[in-house]
Amino acid sequence: MKRYALPAIVLGLIFSFCKGLPAAADNPWPGSKTAGAASSPSGDLKTVMARLDKNAPDFKSAKADFVWVEYSKTANKVTSTQHGKLSLRRSGKEMDVALQLTSNIIGAHDSQTQETTREVSDNGSGFESFLSLGFGAGSQDLLNSFDVTMTGWDTVDNVKTARLELVGKKDQPKQLFSKAVLWVDPAKAIPLKQQRWQPSGDYQLVSYTNIKLNAPLDELQAVLAEMDKTAPTFKSAQADFVWVQYTKAVEEKDTQTGKVFVRRSSKDLDFAMHVLTPHKKQVVVKDGKIIMNDPQTKQTTVKDISNNRGDVEAYMSLGFGSRGQDLLKYYDVTMTGWEMVDNVKTARLELVGKTDRLKKFFSKAILWIEPARAIPLQQQRLQISGDYQLVHYTNITLNGKVPDDVFKLKGD
Repeated sequence: MKRYALPAIVLGLIFSFCKGLPAAADNPWPGSKTAGAASSPSGDLKTVMARLDKNAPDFKSAKADFVWVEYSKTANKVTSTQHGKLSLRRSGKEMDVALQLTSNIIGAHDSQTQETTREVSDNGSGFESFLSLGFGAGSQDLLNSFDVTMTGWDTVDNVKTARLELVGKKDQPKQLFSKAVLWVDPAKAIPLKQQRWQPSGDYQLVSYTNIKLNAPLDELQAVLAEMDKTAPTFKSAQADFVWVQYTKAVEEKDTQTGKVFVRRSSKDLDFAMHVLTPHKKQVVVKDGKIIMNDPQTKQTTVKDISNNRGDVEAYMSLGFGSRGQDLLKYYDVTMTGWEMVDNVKTARLELVGKTDRLKKFFSKAILWIEPARAIPLQQQRLQISGDYQLVHYTNITLNGKVPDDVFKLKGD
């Protein structure tokens, strides 16, 4: 999940306000009551900041339900309301973020996507600004990026919260929002609400409930987070394979062995499979084409797949270098447990395609993922008929030099 381009709103972490909300903005959320400004806001702010600093080092993870509301000043109404669950986990200096939504993903272009995972990394002041608005932030996280004022105490869900208003000190935060408001629970040093304003008067408001701190992440989310973390560093892979094709009607197994090569090329993955036994064959996926060569039959088949990019990406996401969010984009994913493969503990993930078209290719896929390297040691694709293909990888080498000629047919 490392260094992906995030939408302007970092998922689950930043929620915004705009200047110029209607008069009802003083109480913009059901269940909140304004308690009035404190007699010494500056003194109260120092107290709240001290509580943040006391609790921030102990922050490891958080889970919460949330409601996300978007308001349009032009339309003078709430234009969108989304519900979901948020999970965060601190990983070194980075924050792993996972969302599950009961409606479409915020900022997503694929209306079928219901789940996503993102990581916010420390690669710039913009991300630092985002993180400072979220869980586990210390006072300096806020003060380094924002001018902070405390306007009083509000009651949110029967909890006394400090209402903090933030204005960015740098251009990048100001480009994302003109002002942010946090309702912070000082006892836990976490926001119960976050709001971000745009100069237009539009805003986004998020309310958190059922917050659980420092509870372990769901095992599936942890595995997907590891995949997301490793994927950006992936450059290439090569491995030996054993491919078993089972045909239920005749209860026969055909076995092929060979080598597989994967290489990241600009935005795409080049793929080559060299079958060595029972007789030599080649399959190459590159430049929007799949080329299959069988020297025994002296046949070469070339198919243009450039117009089926979605299918190709869905299929390739089952292999090396894929992200957890790639799997979630195309499949409903469940984790059924842990299994040993070649003396390595692997997460067994079952995947069912989200579209009818994917389900025509296979009814279910199973991946055995090694979390430490976030790669599959085995893959299985099952058909409704009972047929299946099982691929087992060994001697896996990551990010080594892959010769160009493995992506060329012999004789080219």
